[in-house]
Amino acid sequence: MRARSMVPALLVLALPFTVLAGDGDKPAPAAKPAVEKALKEKKPAPETAPVPAALVRPAPKSLDEAMRRLARVRVTVKFADMPFADVVEYIHRVAGFNVMVSPVLQNKGAEGIRPITMTLNDVSLKQLTELVAQFSATKFKLEDGVLQFTTPEDARGKPVLHIYSIADLTMRLRNFPGPDINLRPSGADFEDEPESDAPNAWSDPQKVVDMIQRLCAEDSWADKDVSITADENKLVVRQYPEVHRQIAKLIWMLRSAR
Repeated sequence: MRARSMVPALLVLALPFTVLAGDGDKPAPAAKPAVEKALKEKKPAPETAPVPAALVRPAPKSLDEAMRRLARVRVTVKFADMPFADVVEYIHRVAGFNVMVSPVLQNKGAEGIRPITMTLNDVSLKQLTELVAQFSATKFKLEDGVLQFTTPEDARGKPVLHIYSIADLTMRLRNFPGPDINLRPSGADFEDEPESDAPNAWSDPQKVVDMIQRLCAEDSWADKDVSITADENKLVVRQYPEVHRQIAKLIWMLRSAR
């Protein structure tokens, strides 16, 4: 009986020596030369550049959205005769989305733009970007989620047609006279006051047209394929995208002032 009971015990004692032959995380003696050879032949992993933030964050869907995102970032910069392309690259790294010099401007010769020198403390990235555009005489456009510094002509693009509802601006106010509650002597005649329309400042659609042409890219209305017409309900405008943004903002301001 004692001999049979010792067999399982011997098997159990043998198991740890088989499993732990490598002494934990160290390789087993038989495999050590092969492991050392593999480690010697293994080349160190090449250093990889960090993933740009532009590839992580979603791209802006409009130029206004891109500028709003730039306005939320604060920077302090000191540029001393920095090439224009390097300044754009800096904006790209900080913005969190793709910013570049447009192919049109590159073909025209972006290297002809003078180096930029400026020192700014705690300003928004939007302010910096706009100042760089002023220094370089460039404009912005957003194409496929990429903010591009480009020529003024390329930034304007081609005229597109937009229809704006202005019925709430041109609508005339209606006067509904209330009852006369003055005491009257018996038998006095009473004449009801008729209802009437009270025109507002923008009841005439042509006034809206005149204001838009005066305040929104005044020099562009003589261009080919640019037009504007209006009636009491709608404003039909064919203009450049950047001018449409100005028009939409002006109409919003008129509504807010009512």
